[in-house]
Amino acid sequence: MTLFPLIKDVKHPYCGPTAVGLLTGVPCSRIVAMIRRRRRGGYRNVDGERIPIRGTYSWEITKVLKALGCKITQFTVTGSTFQKFVDDTRHAGTFLVEVTGHFMTCCTGLVAD
Repeated sequence: MTLFPLIKDVKHPYCGPTAVGLLTGVPCSRIVAMIRRRRRGGYRNVDGERIPIRGTYSWEITKVLKALGCKITQFTVTGSTFQKFVDDTRHAGTFLVEVTGHFMTCCTGLVAD
């Protein structure tokens, strides 16, 4: 499996929607809408405008990926750097990686951040 081209149809796609978009090929606007639904409408500022989806939780990304039909296997890697993980999994497939609250994807030694 390879990473899909990012369909950036929102003003600011932050790390969570971007990572899911790269893994699935789904437009960022649809991913943002799916996250907002899980947040019961999303967040709004004092003027009533929707605030961009910036911070995403692991459970939100997991539920969106499952809703899009992705197979998810969670595991924890400790004592390693992200670059070492990318090198070690170069031939193992495509991964969504969360490092201290930031989502990235890696595939065949390439990193999308």
